[in-house]
Amino acid sequence: MEEIPSRLSSNSFTSAPTGPPERVEAGLIQPTAAVITWDEPPCDQRNGLISRYEYVLEGLDPWAQGDAQKASVAVERVELAKLTPFTRYSFKVRGLNGKGGGPFSEPIEILTKPGGIYLHCQFYIRVQLSTNFNFFQLRLHPTV
Repeated sequence: MEEIPSRLSSNSFTSAPTGPPERVEAGLIQPTAAVITWDEPPCDQRNGLISRYEYVLEGLDPWAQGDAQKASVAVERVELAKLTPFTRYSFKVRGLNGKGGGPFSEPIEILTKPGGIYLHCQFYIRVQLSTNFNFFQLRLHPTV
């Protein structure tokens, strides 16, 4: 009679996860930070214990196309930092087990909130009627 193992390890399974994490959602979004959460892949697609999650964040706007983050975390949550205000990003995540990485989730788009330094404009128009001399004055005042 064949003996049934009493304990399964992550190496007891023969393949990497076959399903992506589910319900990937952006929670708190700030000008330079965002919190992303997700659920594990479906149980029948994990092929063992998910030990880590690998994520990829990429800037979508022209001024952020060089912005990219790739890292791994041990839980179904990540706090992204050093983002650019009022910028679109793409985020995707995949689960890893003892045999490798599974497929990435469908990417979600994140738009950070406006923030940082803005220019507040004040316009002054002066007209001097006696000499028919007109001029326009523009003052820019940075506000935080």
